[in-house]
Amino acid sequence: MAEAVERPSAFGAALRVAAQLRRPQRQLVVVGPADAHLEAVARSADADVLSIVADEQASAFAVAGFELFDGRASRGGRETAYWCRQFVCALPVTEAGALSTLIAAAP
Repeated sequence: MAEAVERPSAFGAALRVAAQLRRPQRQLVVVGPADAHLEAVARSADADVLSIVADEQASAFAVAGFELFDGRASRGGRETAYWCRQFVCALPVTEAGALSTLIAAAP
């Protein structure tokens, strides 16, 4: 590693990947009927994984073994966002402002 620090231009890509691996992984799953405001906030999030899907798609991904989609569904007929860090999720939100607050609070 010392060699990489001494010659950062030669090891730039490896150093970038190493730096990204040090920060907590962020996942955002949005499920349900489209809500332009919620989706706009979701698309602007600094997330490692962003998925915007219908309820049926979320269910199919969960059945296929993608644990991030387990229990993910729209709430009250509204598009619902699930903001997660290191696969631990905050309570789901249905308002764009609430999602903005969750994202802004993440380190």
